[in-house]
Amino acid sequence: MERPKLVIASILKPVNDTRMYEKFALSLSQANKYEINIIGFLTKNIPVADNIFFHPIFHFKRLSVKRLFAPLVFMRRLVQIKPSVIIITTHELLIPACFYVIFNRSRLIYDIRENYYKNIKYTKAFPTGIKQLLALWVRTKEWLTKPIIEQYLLAERYYALELPFIKGKFTIIENKAIKAALKTHKDKERKTTETRLLFSGTLASTTGVFTAIEIAKKLHDLDSNITLKIVGFCARKEELKLIKYAVHNHDFISLVGGGKLVDHTRINLEIDAADFGIIYYPKNRANDNAIPTKLYEYLGSELPIITTAKSRYQELANPYNAAIYLDFQSPDYERLLHKMENNTFYEIKPGNEVFWQNEEAKLLQLL
Repeated sequence: MERPKLVIASILKPVNDTRMYEKFALSLSQANKYEINIIGFLTKNIPVADNIFFHPIFHFKRLSVKRLFAPLVFMRRLVQIKPSVIIITTHELLIPACFYVIFNRSRLIYDIRENYYKNIKYTKAFPTGIKQLLALWVRTKEWLTKPIIEQYLLAERYYALELPFIKGKFTIIENKAIKAALKTHKDKERKTTETRLLFSGTLASTTGVFTAIEIAKKLHDLDSNITLKIVGFCARKEELKLIKYAVHNHDFISLVGGGKLVDHTRINLEIDAADFGIIYYPKNRANDNAIPTKLYEYLGSELPIITTAKSRYQELANPYNAAIYLDFQSPDYERLLHKMENNTFYEIKPGNEVFWQNEEAKLLQLL
């Protein structure tokens, strides 16, 4: 008997994206209830997995005319696949997905990975002259399509307070760490005298990459064994040039990715190799309530963290003594280095509360 088809789709994420593939698709494939199809951005490293089919149909620059036609390309692929369940992860797919659902009686689920309205309005992702209009258009679409969407999935628990249109039909499924993909640092044998700092994830001024570079430089001045590895993707060419300029002639700082997407397997390897992870988001209304995925990943790997004394971070890190809290406005680098050398971390091991398994159960129950 042919199984019903399920589509998970994004415009800007690669088809092997961690949340779409490693979390949603692999979890749902265990239930063996659906034929799973992932629609997304073209990437070189497309996995091979039973009952999961990949459709890398998008390939364009972030600001491109081709992006305007992506919803039509998506609609055409839906017609070909004929899914009974659609999970979309980007607002640009709302309208074509709703049109398909109206005429085909499919279930539509909106996986909200970002507060797109705030991200467009309060960051530099789009030119100043149009971002206000774009943000308003996104929020208008989200209100207009509400009657057709069966359920909202929230990657951040605090979206429940920020998004008024989701009331009455949402499930919080956070981006927690995949336990099997991580190694723990507690008993890791040291093979080098270096103290390796890591900054991973999206590379932008709004995610704190320039602050991480400054921290590494100041600590290296105090201790020449300090190194920094920056691992992630920078979507804006202007910012990538600034990052490369900031690390130029500093051989203790290396950059992996930059203008290219970094496979999540590589990120996990770098987490395993690091001694401290840096997490700092400069104050911005776009990320006031955010809990970044890398916080769960660092906790799951028992990687000591250098971060800000933000209450939501402290709630997660304090039970395990996982973090050093730095005043990023007036940092005391000598004190920071002393704590790095003398503090004891992870006397209590993180449990399932930081891992994907808890979220997986909610996803499977919903579908």
